[in-house]
Amino acid sequence: MKGLIRNNFYSMEDSLKLTSAINIMMAIGVSVLGIFNSFARSWIAIVILLQMGSYAVQVASTLQKDVSSQWNKFEITMPVRRKDVVKAKYICFILNGVLGIAAALLTVIISQLLQIDINVEKVFLGITFGIVITFALPALMYPLLLIFGVDKTEMVLSISVILISILFVGSSVIFNYIMPDLSVYSNLVFRCSIIVISIILFIISYMFSVISYKKKNSNV
Repeated sequence: MKGLIRNNFYSMEDSLKLTSAINIMMAIGVSVLGIFNSFARSWIAIVILLQMGSYAVQVASTLQKDVSSQWNKFEITMPVRRKDVVKAKYICFILNGVLGIAAALLTVIISQLLQIDINVEKVFLGITFGIVITFALPALMYPLLLIFGVDKTEMVLSISVILISILFVGSSVIFNYIMPDLSVYSNLVFRCSIIVISIILFIISYMFSVISYKKKNSNV
């Protein structure tokens, strides 16, 4: 299992380095600009969302590298359960999410060190949506890429983003309709609920991917 996880990170190594460098520059850039420009301060929540989402899309990177290096054909010949191959991927997705949260926290820390007056409500909204993307994006992309192949990455990414947006906005509308009078606690309850939904989706995706992966390679 450790070897599979390590190989997944090797597949994403170059992409992760580039993503991390860009995220660090964004954290510093938006915070410094926020000192002089109120409009830049409003972008902090969006930067946080982009930072967290940038690690979530690494699912495409690891699968593309697996195909180009033909590792996907080699790994099924190894003395490991195919369930473990999929499990290693999903563990890496979670670890990528941790990196995304770290990048978001870096942005918040730098902005606070520079004593920037940020909109806490928008920042928490960005973090919430970022966590949802962390779980929901790979949960949708991985099984779809197993089915359609990595050559359909752009299509799968677009479909996944649209579905997640519908999930987030739709859940908000439904929640406000069902529970309009929770006042102070409404946002907190909604955010916890949507995060739980994305985690459940992640778990269901894992179980589906195990079945799909076994069927996909049953004749290899």
